[in-house]
Amino acid sequence: MGPPAGDTSPSTTGATGSSSWKWGICVLLLLATTLNYMDRQALSQTAKQIRSAFSLDAQQYSYLGGVFNIGFGIGALTFGYLVDKGNLRWIYAGLVLAWSAVGFATGYVSFFWQLLICRLLLGIFEAGNWPCGIMTVKRVLKPEERSLGNGMFQSGTALGAILIPLVVVACYNFAGADNPLWWQIPFRVIGVIGLVWVAAWLWLVKPERIAPAPLPVQTAENRDSYWDLWRDRRFYVMIVVIIGVNAPWRTCGEWLPQFLDKEKGYDVSSVQYISSAFYLAADAGAIGSGLITLWLVRRGRSLYSGRMVSLVICVALTLLLLLAIVLPKGPLLIVVLLLIAFGTLGSFSTYFAFSQEISARHQGKVTGTLGLINSIAMGTLVVAQGNMIKTSGESYALALGLTAVAPVFAVVAIALFWNPRKPKVEGVAAGV
Repeated sequence: MGPPAGDTSPSTTGATGSSSWKWGICVLLLLATTLNYMDRQALSQTAKQIRSAFSLDAQQYSYLGGVFNIGFGIGALTFGYLVDKGNLRWIYAGLVLAWSAVGFATGYVSFFWQLLICRLLLGIFEAGNWPCGIMTVKRVLKPEERSLGNGMFQSGTALGAILIPLVVVACYNFAGADNPLWWQIPFRVIGVIGLVWVAAWLWLVKPERIAPAPLPVQTAENRDSYWDLWRDRRFYVMIVVIIGVNAPWRTCGEWLPQFLDKEKGYDVSSVQYISSAFYLAADAGAIGSGLITLWLVRRGRSLYSGRMVSLVICVALTLLLLLAIVLPKGPLLIVVLLLIAFGTLGSFSTYFAFSQEISARHQGKVTGTLGLINSIAMGTLVVAQGNMIKTSGESYALALGLTAVAPVFAVVAIALFWNPRKPKVEGVAAGV
């Protein structure tokens, strides 16, 4: 069922052209993900102040991540279905507007339950970024270009995480250290910026640019229903992969600032700047891994082989997280963290590229269903880590170390069970 892994046909006729517009659309996707992560990471970058404001221990703080992941799962599946059926251009604009409004409202909460509700709603609306973004990449780029396009899209997570510490420091300096509510200001600022993106998207992205390609008539050979996904072993491989690559990335996003503060002894400003450097390296990884794949394919490697080489490099770098745990504060620790960042986010480009080959008709549902499964796994993980940190006396080493090896399982799953094949039906893997 579904498209074969070795397909090289484009999603749309526009993807075969040399026009720069398709890369311009990828830049807009990058910026959408940047806003997405700025809204999300504003919490972890102000975690110390939020925990103090609401008198939260590590486990109570972890509930914020838990409800976010619950919302993310709901939103991933919901908007995955909508993207397959509706107008991608308007759905994407509406989602960015919605999560920006929720982020803005977070800057006015007075009680912990209000913060929990905001995080739940933020998870619901932000989840739609991935079905929308991955669908857009699939519609405008050829298969060999998608790892790079996916890398640009995903690199917004790092760019957002780079910028948010700088925004936090600026808001801290603007409000003054004596203002106990200064942590609310970054949420308001980022929410307003979202309106600019919505206007730019609607103005610059014409409907025909991201229109779906005509789908082939379904036959016994190329049947492609949503329920057929559950009979395709590649779908189960992707479940292992999405959890494997997300575990260290989400762990670093959730706990790295507190790890640097409490275990390595960095002050508030240093934590923010190290975080920015970490995510700058992650940005390089997201785009660099896509470039590695494209470079290898254009020099004769198969698409599958090029992707796997890129993934193995990234996973090897992620394993350095085990070393970072035991290194003392200093330059070597920072270098290792930068290499980890490159590998951790770089893995996503390959994951997305493989996931775009599973179904021609149901890309949104594929992304949404995988997002739902992953959100359950990550929600469980972050709460378990919160309990682990609390019971270990605020030690973050075990929580970080246990997730370092998770991407290895992703590599093994693809190597053993993906089984790349040559296309049987030209254009079937094109998708919508």
